Parts: sequence; C-alpha cells; structure tokens
Amino acid sequence: MLKTELIIRGVISLFLVFIVGKVLAVMLQSLFNRISIGKSKRPHDLNRMIERQKDILRAKSGFSGQASQSHAEATPHRSATEMAYQNLLLKGGDQSGTKKMLELFDHLQWGDGKLYAQLQQRMQQRWCIRCEAQDVGRSLKWIVDHDLLLKLNTKTLPGFEESINLIEFHLFLAHLAQSIDTGSSPMVDFQSQQTHYRAHSLVKSMDLVWAIMLGKNEKESLATILKTGQMNKGSASRGLDALFIQLFVPKRQEEFGGPERLLNKIREWAFVFDALIPIAPINGNKDLQGALRIFGLKKMSSMEEIRKIYKDLANRKHPDKLMSRGVPTQWLKIANENFTNIQMAYDVLQSQKG
Repeated sequence: MLKTELIIRGVISLFLVFIVGKVLAVMLQSLFNRISIGKSKRPHDLNRMIERQKDILRAKSGFSGQASQSHAEATPHRSATEMAYQNLLLKGGDQSGTKKMLELFDHLQWGDGKLYAQLQQRMQQRWCIRCEAQDVGRSLKWIVDHDLLLKLNTKTLPGFEESINLIEFHLFLAHLAQSIDTGSSPMVDFQSQQTHYRAHSLVKSMDLVWAIMLGKNEKESLATILKTGQMNKGSASRGLDALFIQLFVPKRQEEFGGPERLLNKIREWAFVFDALIPIAPINGNKDLQGALRIFGLKKMSSMEEIRKIYKDLANRKHPDKLMSRGVPTQWLKIANENFTNIQMAYDVLQSQKG
C-alpha cells in the first residue's frame, strides 16, 4: 500500500515539474526575443514589409498613384534610382515605362515576376544563355546600388527598354566571364555551331577581347595567348563589376557596348585562332583518307560539294588574312603549312574524282 502511494506521489511530482518547466520555457523565450529583436525594430520592419506588399498589389490592380505615395512612406531607405523613378511617376512622366521599372524594383525584395521571366527568355533565345531569376535580380541590384541608370543619361531617366538592355549586357558579360574561367559554356557551344569555329578557339577569342576591354595592348595580348593558351582564366568573373564600370564611359560604349557588338569582335578573333590550329599533313598525293579528313568528309562527295568546302577552308585559313590581324611572324608558318595541306588535299580529291 505504501509503495503504491509513493509511486502516485512521484508521478504527480513529475507532472508538476513538467508543467512548471513549460511555463518557464515560454517566459524565457519571450524574454530572449524582446532582448534580441528590440522593442521598436520588428514592428517597424513588419509594417514596412506589409505596406510594400500592399503597394505591389495596388500596382497590379491599377492603383499606382495611390500605391506610389504609400510606397514612398513605407520604404524610407530606397536607393536614389528608385526615388528618381518614383518622383517621375508622381510628376506624370512616362506612366507605362515607369510603372514597369518600379515593378522591377519591387520584385528585388519579393522574388521573381513576369518581367524577370521575360528577360530570362530573352537571354536564352538571343544568346543561348540560361540564367535564373536571382541572376537577373543580382544584376539589377548591382546596377541600382551603383546608380548606373542615373548615370546612363544625365538629362532624362532611361526608359524601360534601355534599362533592360543594360541588365542584359551585365548578364551577358557575367556569362562571358564564366566561359573564360571554365573554358566552356552553352553560349560557346551555340556560337561554335553557328560559326563552325572550334570551341577552344572561341574561348581564346573571348579571353583576348576581355583583355582588350581591360585596356591591354592588342598585339601583346594576342602573342601571350598564342604562347600560353589563356590570360584571364580564373580571374575574369572577379573583375566583372570593375570592367562593367569601365565600359560605362561613352567612348567605350561605342566600341564595346551591347552583346551583339561584343560577339562580332569575338567572332573576328576566333577566325584567327581557328586558322592557327595545325592541320595534320596528308601522306603523299594518293592519301585519300587524309584528304577526306582535312575536308571533314567520311567518304567521297560530289565535286560541287568538294569545291564549296575548299573555298570555305581557303577563306578561313588564308595566311594573308592573318597578317592583317597582327599575328606574330612565327605563327604565320603554321598558317602557311595549313594552306599547303588544304591545297594538296584538294588536288588528291580532284584526281580521285576524275
């Protein structure tokens, strides 16, 4: 009997200790939260976030004028760029473009949106560059943090399309830097298919154009890459932001501004590196397999096809074209040997066909 009573008392005591412990834990957690967060910061931040989200919803509903005022009151720490576009909207500026710009800024905090998705699709379709919404956000945030949109045109704020072009160029440069650092990328593969230049020729060309954009001497950089392989491998991504600001000078924008202009320079130099890849010589004037290999054929084709390939090879590998690009003399020997091998292969194919 006594043993049963002791057991009951023990169970009751444990239950009371458990209840008291739970109460103390809740009290201590509440005290810790008040100490770590502070009395005024959390409500202020929470209210600011709620108002900003309301502003986004109002904008989507078409109440942008009302949203603008609450947005201004709810986000006191906005960038100078956001403030400028906000003021433009309040003053009755370009309503459509400005609303889109403010939507871009809003989604920096709340995640991706349809405008981000459109830019992602644009990068994929134009340049075969796959980027995530956070990549778009990072580029926009960096541009806004440096107030580059305000510096793009000192008289008027850039329109929505002009701003999108700037973000697109920053994303393009980031992917270009990645291609240089890693030696490959979907963009490199796509350009190789489009131009028929080897992938590593394109990467070397990108490396050379990157060096030229950095202000390094063109001929010296070319000689270095021909000798060592690459100059900026592993360091291009680290210097991306500094280079982008350098290219922001109007004179340099004319030379390098925009992905298309940059790609044209890359293709021009890829021609040089591709032409300097040694071609294995054929073994005499009866080496049909060697001739087919040089022409990229698996078996004999029509003379019309053979002539077409010969003209293309001659145009791409001709030494005279390399001399005009400042290729060092010692490398022109490879170009001359390549052209001789192409001519010999053509003669073999002609005689076999005849």
